[in-house]
Amino acid sequence: MDVLFTFVGENMIAVAVWAVLLFLIIKHESARTGNSLSVHAVTNLINNEGAVVVDVRPSNEYREGHLSGAINIPLKELTQRAKELKKYQEKPVILICKAGQHASSAGGILLKEGFTNLNRLQGGIYEWQASKLPLVKS
Repeated sequence: MDVLFTFVGENMIAVAVWAVLLFLIIKHESARTGNSLSVHAVTNLINNEGAVVVDVRPSNEYREGHLSGAINIPLKELTQRAKELKKYQEKPVILICKAGQHASSAGGILLKEGFTNLNRLQGGIYEWQASKLPLVKS
């Protein structure tokens, strides 16, 4: 641990530049793939603004439980099937996956397709379940 503090002390400028670059990369990636929203913010967006929910989990996981009205387009198929969502391009879109990571990739794909109001459920379906909110099985 002393070695780390010595290194930081001797390379303060390099460490500061690294920290700023890391912050900018994280900020850029967040903006590029949509807002990360809490369960409550997602619920409000669905109820008050008619947001469209796109679940990017594999179909078998989707069938085990999903948000009511969610459209299932697995991430592996999203590039080919993105045109199915064009009619929702003017609405807020909420991307949902299992834990939150794949929704970011989905956001990048839809951003290239011209979607601008992209949002991700922070923590994915796990967070939804932890909040004891209902899921629909199909």
